[in-house]
Amino acid sequence: MENAGKRGESLIVAIAGGSGSGKTVFAERLVRRLGSRAVALSHDDYYKHLPDMTAQEAETYDFDSPSALDTHVLVEHICSLKAGRAIQVPSYDFATHARTEGARRIEPAAVVVVEGLLIMCDPELRNLFDLTVFIDVDPDVRVLRRVERDCRTRGASLERAIAMYLGTTKSAHEKYVEPFKNRADIVIPDALSDCALEIVARGIEGCIGQ
Repeated sequence: MENAGKRGESLIVAIAGGSGSGKTVFAERLVRRLGSRAVALSHDDYYKHLPDMTAQEAETYDFDSPSALDTHVLVEHICSLKAGRAIQVPSYDFATHARTEGARRIEPAAVVVVEGLLIMCDPELRNLFDLTVFIDVDPDVRVLRRVERDCRTRGASLERAIAMYLGTTKSAHEKYVEPFKNRADIVIPDALSDCALEIVARGIEGCIGQ
């Protein structure tokens, strides 16, 4: 982190953790806490564009596999921000499994917060991170949050949400998420912890000169 600050480059902060751990919540809180010097990127926006996928195909498609995302595009976007260039972030609709019109323009910032389920398992992406925060939440809590979210905002039925978790999400966590917890710089138990937020924010501010 100190080296990135001295070079004047964007500080890349990763927020990792299992599905339903509160990654998005913590990333949003951190960006609000840091103010105008921070922007956020979500790995979820980089799911592959599959507009022709049928409902039957979606039933068996593994959305929890790294191959379901265009991670190389996220890598390119982070590198562009570090180089001082603006990017156009795609907008993804989980109900249609396709990108929508209206990409968001993100300007370079002193801090780029990147959150996502699978951001730690890709070596090229992982090597871009200056600081990694892992949110370690009880599995039962994560499952309930995941099922509620998929039903409420992603167009899934209760049966489909449960089937997805048991079919791919649980095994993906064991393979692509949990093994990387020990590589995190900071492990926190709760995305709503004010103490954890202050520890992370003050460490970042110290490196960007605030």
